[in-house]
Amino acid sequence: MIDLFIPKIQRIKADRLLLLLFLIFINITAKAQKNVASSQDIYYTSSDTTLMMHSKYFGFQRKVFVELPPLYKESDQHSYDVIYVFDAQNKPYFDMVNGLKPFIDMQFEQRFIVVGICSPQKQNYSRQDDFLPFPQTKNRDKFYNGHCGHADSLSLFIKNELMPYIDTHYRTTGRTLGIGHSLGASFVLESMVNHELFTDYIAISPNMTFDSNRVAKELEQYDYSGVKGHRFLFLSDAGEERIKGWESWKPAREELYQYYKNHPLPSSMVLKRKSYPDFNHMSCYPTALHDAMASYFQYRDSIDQFLNKESYKVHIELKIDNPKDEVYITGNQDVLGNWNPQKIKMKKVSDTIRAIDLELHYPALFKFTRGNWDTEGYIVNDVNEGINLRIESPKRSNYQYVLDYWADRP
Repeated sequence: MIDLFIPKIQRIKADRLLLLLFLIFINITAKAQKNVASSQDIYYTSSDTTLMMHSKYFGFQRKVFVELPPLYKESDQHSYDVIYVFDAQNKPYFDMVNGLKPFIDMQFEQRFIVVGICSPQKQNYSRQDDFLPFPQTKNRDKFYNGHCGHADSLSLFIKNELMPYIDTHYRTTGRTLGIGHSLGASFVLESMVNHELFTDYIAISPNMTFDSNRVAKELEQYDYSGVKGHRFLFLSDAGEERIKGWESWKPAREELYQYYKNHPLPSSMVLKRKSYPDFNHMSCYPTALHDAMASYFQYRDSIDQFLNKESYKVHIELKIDNPKDEVYITGNQDVLGNWNPQKIKMKKVSDTIRAIDLELHYPALFKFTRGNWDTEGYIVNDVNEGINLRIESPKRSNYQYVLDYWADRP
């Protein structure tokens, strides 16, 4: 009986060993997967999407790049300005705008969605077709060898198709910046004059001479007093006129600059002009872009002081850990206590939720405290390291924030 029983025990032990090994393997695999997920979570990187967009204005699909800022998904209570970059078929134009943001100002790395608009590179249709209008003074076939005439269509595609797509698929503030170089810069300027396409404009080394100095003349005739809201305009030039065949660029540009000297712009409009005589038409771009974006970031912060006349009803909630905490909200207007950290107390909804209903003027900038600045809510929704929270889009009215830690409780 004993001899027959031993193998059975051994088989039971073997089965149990196999089961134990299997459970250990499952546990190790689960931990490995968890560690992989955790390692992915700590790398906050931007995400790049490529769109192929149909358009009623063109007989081809338009390639468009969309770069979302780091932590876009995690910071789901935030809205973003949008930068539109032209000539993105040459990817360095698009990549340079994305790459410069954190090196100019870290706070602005997470303030923008960047959209790159590509132009075709075919023999029968190119960027010249996209950026140039129909000529007013020349035969079309002789004007850039017939590569022209679609500038209005490109503006309409952006205004009526691309911008609505971006605004409905992403969280946007409604504020936009157009960036162009050379003929792309010429297009950016004409899009302002003829379509009011963006709220702000950067034009690096624009060609103002084609079609009998058309761009310069249009800018001189433009009604700057009719600009709604605040506007930033950056114009730059390089040493083009020192290159044979480019001499004609200087007179039109100088005429426009003289016009701006003699005709002050409205106080709501900021004009920045800069020359780069030691650079050529292409090499000036990185330096001019850096200077333009640095000036724009300063301007963008400066207009936060101007609140819209309209007010919007907003419900704000903050999730906390300690049920004993009393929470205050403070910000840049009367209903937010004008930065008094202990004036506007939030209502205790539950042990973990504090809430308040307000009627805000945009842009609303604010922070959370426990009654003084030493207890400021330092990290909110993973991204707010002492930076003001912002509400400036009327498209939503409910906001739920999660407090990661207070400044005095790291």
